[in-house]
Amino acid sequence: MMTPGQQLALLQVQEIARFKPLILDIENVKEPNPTNLRLCITVSILIGRIPMVNEGLRFRERETFNFLVPQDFPFRKPEVEVPHARFADKPHVQWAYHLCLYQSSTEWNPSDGMFGLLDRLEYWIQQGAINQLDPEGEPLHHPAVYKDYENGKLIIPRADTPSFSGSYWTGIAQILESPEKIELTAWHDIGNIPEQGRCALALLFAAPLPWEYPTQGEALFSECARQGVPKERLFLLLKEASFFTPIGQPIYFILGAPMRGIAGGPRKQHLSVWTIDAETVDSIRLAIAERLDTSEIGAIRAKLEHLLVQILKGSKISWCPVMEARPEVTIRRDANATLSYFYGKSVSIWGCGALGAHIAFYLCRAGVRRLVLRDNKIVTPGILVRQPFAAADIGKSKVAALKTQLLSINPELEIKISTSNIVGNLGKADFDWRDEADLVIDATASSLVRMRLEMIWNADDRRNIPVAGLMVDQTATRLVVVVARGDFSGGTWDLLRKAKLEVLRDGMYLNFADSFFPKDNNKQRPFQPEPGCSEAHVRGLISEFGRISGVRVKSNHKSTSQ
Repeated sequence: MMTPGQQLALLQVQEIARFKPLILDIENVKEPNPTNLRLCITVSILIGRIPMVNEGLRFRERETFNFLVPQDFPFRKPEVEVPHARFADKPHVQWAYHLCLYQSSTEWNPSDGMFGLLDRLEYWIQQGAINQLDPEGEPLHHPAVYKDYENGKLIIPRADTPSFSGSYWTGIAQILESPEKIELTAWHDIGNIPEQGRCALALLFAAPLPWEYPTQGEALFSECARQGVPKERLFLLLKEASFFTPIGQPIYFILGAPMRGIAGGPRKQHLSVWTIDAETVDSIRLAIAERLDTSEIGAIRAKLEHLLVQILKGSKISWCPVMEARPEVTIRRDANATLSYFYGKSVSIWGCGALGAHIAFYLCRAGVRRLVLRDNKIVTPGILVRQPFAAADIGKSKVAALKTQLLSINPELEIKISTSNIVGNLGKADFDWRDEADLVIDATASSLVRMRLEMIWNADDRRNIPVAGLMVDQTATRLVVVVARGDFSGGTWDLLRKAKLEVLRDGMYLNFADSFFPKDNNKQRPFQPEPGCSEAHVRGLISEFGRISGVRVKSNHKSTSQ
């Protein structure tokens, strides 16, 4: 029985057929059933005479298409198939029959319905006929690789692939394995195997593989032979791969082909990873000849190898899911954002509390190369309400706890920590406050720090680096930031003095002036507890003050002993 969404899809196709009877004709409607929940609408579409090239798809005067409509249409896009295999092995055609109309499901607009699907199909036909489904200057649609999520672990390539000459390259990928994933961190020639760490064998081709990757061993062996790697050589590589595989673990065999990049431009390697189960790996090891083998044992190993090749040819290929992180084929989502300024830079942060700790997280995600963290405080229970630490961090130094969290985001980030007092350090003659950084961020909100820095700002001939000073008001509703460039005559103390004069002059900034530079120094300011005090602690202090002074303080909260 059709769902309301499927009924809507059928009505929309019927409406198109009614208004364009010569172009689209409904040949058959197959309603959903318990074994197939999709509605199948078979239509005949007039293609007519359209431009075609030899490398493109060859269309007939009229073509038949099957629209497969899911139950939750229009919130999930329909699929389109053809009832023949004439387009098999062509780009953007999967399983010989399925047409890949969209590079991403996000391109589907539910409000367009079947009208939008027909428009997209028309575009697909026109582009396919002239071999422009990957238009020049646009990113190539990545190959169709059917992933085995049950047997294959998630693979994350992080290092760019090596360049090579010849029809193929065999080498080693250094891997970092965890229970959830495997990261490819470096590439090495076959003669330069690293002494430590786990490795995986890699085979990179100079020519593309089929757009639809093989799903059976026979097809993969044939494709490798076409690329210059016969089955004997491929099995030899599998035997070598077993050397790098711990006992009881599967093989992760990396295959690459130049199928990434921009259409019409240079191609980068598309990486896929073939996993072979541990039991088969043990059998492959038995086929490896040893120095003391007799001729009889050698003959047995040869027969075992022949048998294993036949088994692998007849088996299903398990492709691991791959999530790319290589710079050569991916672009950071923040590539054009303001924070991209910090990419690859070194930054020193003074104060790792409510401001500095959060800033460190943003800089870590922005791709800084190095961070220097300076703070002499420890994590206390009260700061958890406003600073990015956890209960397990209580008692640890802030910089140590922050370093652990940052490295969990980016293990390659270089981090230097210091628990010494920055005020005292700034008073030492041999202290270089620049920290070999590109920028210093003073998040201490300390006037002592600003005064100390001001005194040594022009103390020597070394070139200063920019320093940003920032602080929030006592109600945490306003923020002031000043940035002293390296060539400026004064530091952040001088800039805040200038900022004070400006805001006191301009009536538009009276609220800021009152928050940071009150005219009346004796003006009653909002009560601010000692750093690290929680709300419960504040209530305890107020109650204790009331008891001593004889003033009774009413509270709707239960009394909390501190």
